[in-house]
Amino acid sequence: MIDNDIMNYKEAAEYLGYSVGTLRQKVFYKKIPCYRSMNGRIYFLKNELRDWLLCVKITPDSEVLRSAMLDTVRDTGNKMRGKEIAQI
Repeated sequence: MIDNDIMNYKEAAEYLGYSVGTLRQKVFYKKIPCYRSMNGRIYFLKNELRDWLLCVKITPDSEVLRSAMLDTVRDTGNKMRGKEIAQI
């Protein structure tokens, strides 16, 4: 690990696009990965913050709708052809 992978509050807040106050709140409520040093300072690892940012995939509505339609077809036993399903 390289030293510039370790970030303080100000650097991490800038990286995430948060205010330092918002970041402190997330640390307090244990909503974000961080480390406390022996002297009590909080530090963040850049790669962990990146992973944390990407931890929840937001599925587009079209993909959700298509999945729901496919589930409905399977559940009802309806015989749709693959071409018709692909158009949904």
